Amino acid sequence: MKNFINVSNIILDLETENKNLIINKMVETIPEGKLFDKEKFIADVLKREETENTVVGFKVAIPHGKSEYIKSPQIVFAKLKQEIFWGDPEEKVKYIFLLGVPSISAGDHIEILMKLSKKILDEKFREKLGSTNVKEELLNIILE
Repeated sequence: MKNFINVSNIILDLETENKNLIINKMVETIPEGKLFDKEKFIADVLKREETENTVVGFKVAIPHGKSEYIKSPQIVFAKLKQEIFWGDPEEKVKYIFLLGVPSISAGDHIEILMKLSKKILDEKFREKLGSTNVKEELLNIILE
């Protein structure tokens, strides 16, 4: 996963309850050279969000999408200032992993989702995410 995320793909203390705005801000951290069309990629992610809720439990959401408008797999992490509802009126989220994968890379998509899901199930991983607001430390935690 180290090829798909770096310190510039980590957002801290994001303050909004608007899911679309959060996704937009997260996509803005992806370098222009990694996207064919930023707006169309955002539209693909939002379309996926409409199809199925991406809350995975433990205060985590993983909005994701396979898209022809992204050149290589990318991961963006956001830690919200306050927990918000993310399409599920029963569960709030504080941690968001945005995953974008080219349409032709279905294998990468599944592999990254599986790795992230395994980490999220680990209570120590979740505790570490909550224990720091230092981007470099968060990156190391995500890549462990």
